[in-house]
Amino acid sequence: MKLYLIILLLILSCNSSCQKPNKNSLLEIKKAQLTDNIPSGIDGLKYNKLSLAIKSDNLEEIKKLLKKGSDIEIAAEDEYNEYSALYIAIINRNEKIVKFLIENKANVNSVLNDEGYTLLITAIKSNDINIVQELLNAGVKLNASTDIEGNKKFIPILESTISNQLDITKLLMENGADPFEKNFENISAFEYAKKNNKNLLAVFESKNKYAEIKGNYKSDCNSKVSFLILDNDNAYLDLITNDGYVRLVMTIINNEVYFNNLAGITRLNKTLDWNSISTKHSVMNIKQVSDHEIMINWTGFYNIKNRKTEISENPFGNNNNTSVHKCE
Repeated sequence: MKLYLIILLLILSCNSSCQKPNKNSLLEIKKAQLTDNIPSGIDGLKYNKLSLAIKSDNLEEIKKLLKKGSDIEIAAEDEYNEYSALYIAIINRNEKIVKFLIENKANVNSVLNDEGYTLLITAIKSNDINIVQELLNAGVKLNASTDIEGNKKFIPILESTISNQLDITKLLMENGADPFEKNFENISAFEYAKKNNKNLLAVFESKNKYAEIKGNYKSDCNSKVSFLILDNDNAYLDLITNDGYVRLVMTIINNEVYFNNLAGITRLNKTLDWNSISTKHSVMNIKQVSDHEIMINWTGFYNIKNRKTEISENPFGNNNNTSVHKCE
């Protein structure tokens, strides 16, 4: 009798718990497995298929995923931010994939978080000069990035100086990085090197020589045409045009002088549509000859609308390369 009761209980138990799962439950399990295939790395990031292909150096898979519509700007995420495919390639120091992603329109100037951390800073921290070069070739910005409150948090050349990366620092300098640009704590790469890194100080010497130029420079001290250098970064250019006197606000970067805007004291000038003048094309280059003399190599103002150079003749002299003197 006892044996019969035990067998009966086993049969009833099997009926309730040993049934085969239905098709719907199998589909739900399968779906969960497919949507939950984003593992977290030791860095706290959750990776999708695109980033996993990058991490495994699988270029063919990357091509397939992008062709199918994967977003090149979203490859991983953490609790606060999303990270692009290019970021994943940079932290994995995969130069081949970095180049491929740039060729496929990856944004080289994306900001990674509210602190203003950028891809160039990431590449510098990775100490990979070839990746830095690829970003420079693609037009990455060299000036400081700001946080959400507008503070200058990260300056590429300051980061490379702090990390004692001589070759990367030289490369940034050659591409126009300004070692005198200061962050929100009032620190520049030059000042940091002066106090902490004598080896890198020599890299900034030539830049320092020109940056200390100040004063009002003219070909003739009685002339109204002048170049008034205010500090390391700013200057005024006074010209006489067909409409009369015009004062231009200029920006100095690595001895190249760029148009910024019209000074407030200048009336609307009809000679040129100054709104069409490029702020990214150098107007002239300056080089110190002595404490009271600089050489101006004049290029002119590039008009982005008609693609012509305006005021191509050097206003300081007959030749494009002319010396000017400091006037009291």
